[in-house]
Amino acid sequence: MKNESGESNLSSSTDSENQLDILTEGFSLSLPGPGESFPTYKEHSLLDGASIEASNYSQVAYEMAVTSALGVISAVCQGLVDVAFPNGYTVPTSLMTLTIAGSGERKSSLDSLFSKPLSDIQQEKGLVYQAENIKYQRDLKNWKLKEKALNRQLQKCHEGMGDCSDIEQRLYILDAERPQPRPPRAYKLIYSDTTPSALAFGMYENLPIALLRSDEAGALMRGRALDDLYLLNAMWTGSDTVVERRTSESYTLRGARLSVSMMVQPEILKRFLKKKGDEAHDSGFLARLLVSCPEIKTGTRPPPDQPGKMIHVEKFQARVRERLEMSLEAIEHNQGRKVLTFSPQASEVWKSFYALIEREARADRLYAHAHAHAGKLMDNISRVAALVHAFENDDFDAPISQDDLIYAFKICRHYSGHFMKHIAGQPRVVKLADMLVRAIRRYTAEPPNPDRREFTRSNITQYANPVFKEHDDFDDAIELLRRLGHLHPYQRGSKVHYQFSEVLLNPHSEPELKNGELYCVQELPKFEAQPSPGISLGKPRNRMNTKHEASS
Repeated sequence: MKNESGESNLSSSTDSENQLDILTEGFSLSLPGPGESFPTYKEHSLLDGASIEASNYSQVAYEMAVTSALGVISAVCQGLVDVAFPNGYTVPTSLMTLTIAGSGERKSSLDSLFSKPLSDIQQEKGLVYQAENIKYQRDLKNWKLKEKALNRQLQKCHEGMGDCSDIEQRLYILDAERPQPRPPRAYKLIYSDTTPSALAFGMYENLPIALLRSDEAGALMRGRALDDLYLLNAMWTGSDTVVERRTSESYTLRGARLSVSMMVQPEILKRFLKKKGDEAHDSGFLARLLVSCPEIKTGTRPPPDQPGKMIHVEKFQARVRERLEMSLEAIEHNQGRKVLTFSPQASEVWKSFYALIEREARADRLYAHAHAHAGKLMDNISRVAALVHAFENDDFDAPISQDDLIYAFKICRHYSGHFMKHIAGQPRVVKLADMLVRAIRRYTAEPPNPDRREFTRSNITQYANPVFKEHDDFDDAIELLRRLGHLHPYQRGSKVHYQFSEVLLNPHSEPELKNGELYCVQELPKFEAQPSPGISLGKPRNRMNTKHEASS
């Protein structure tokens, strides 16, 4: 391909790649390796200091503490600020986090520690609401009694054919004195064990900002709650949501901001993904999550020390209360949210990170089979940067700094690694390749060389899993095995035959793809564990002589 000047675009494309590598030097979207430390924020910052203190006090992983803290920061800042991309496109700052942890990992106590100011304000405002609601209900009853009395007078006046203008005028005056059509707003901030539809109505009736905190997200992942996930998606994007209801009045939820902080046990998550994972992926809900799978502490905790004064946690709680009070005041006075922008330096880094993520969404890259997640990643990075900026700085009117953006990138990269490992699952083509390897072992004759087998398409489609009757599925699995260096197609007469090997067919040259890097076919040895030439991995199983037994 050539450009308008007639020169090849290949060099310009290469230059662009090189420039991107220079701009993002030191930053990687490769998955975090085993034992890689969770990113830390600035020393002595509210977030870092409180997270260290809380993790030590509750004896939980630092990663779990930071994730819990971010959920609370999101809840109290989402009503104050939105964030604009360098091109001006504006998004909310609400986050949805999912912590994968077993029972006994103390996430509940950790959440309560960080969110205490929310609970305190909700309780304080609740007492005020009760008093205001009692007065409202009494004023409304008194008003209705006056209206009823005047209506009786008006009826008698009309029956007597008299002049009713004075009574009618008094009714007009009374209409103007009617108490507000809706009762006082209940200050409900924290929701738990609820469905998305009930949550949406609660935010419509009460405050338009909320924190959905679920210590057992399995309840959200079961039953009909999944049918309403579009409501959570809509609130994440900040769009107005029309809720149509059959048995009561429909309503429109405008300008709502919702933060979600969930915990789920690994076994429950696995069952959910197996049963309804495709549906949840297709809805886009899972792609929005910041996923954390912290180090397991149960069974390794030392005896607790005498609790000391948690200075950093108290500072964190004070800032939480301050930001929440600012949010509530803005809601009371119908003030709009401030739109945070990135500094010029941060904007250039933002564009580089965006390009890096786009590159990793190409074929044979990290997000080649997780486009929805990649599409939301820069959005989440921007939100985290804006939240940290708005929470840490006394005056957050200044643009978001480059340092805050880089921290957001590092932490979201870590969350992305957990998403790819625990949520994204195996790409379909890898599952097909694993199935094909098992079918080759089972339905092809034992060869003279135990490491080599030969077969045709009909050998597989006649007996194996019916999925391979679909030409695309068969071809995709064949192509992946070929690129991994374990399969070679060749023509014999009018038929295409395939030669398959448990080890690399050509151990003296690298294959197009290395098993265990971008793709990992479990039925084959990883590239790094490939044996030296001539070493067999063992004698394969004999062919099963039945047409009725399909491969697993």
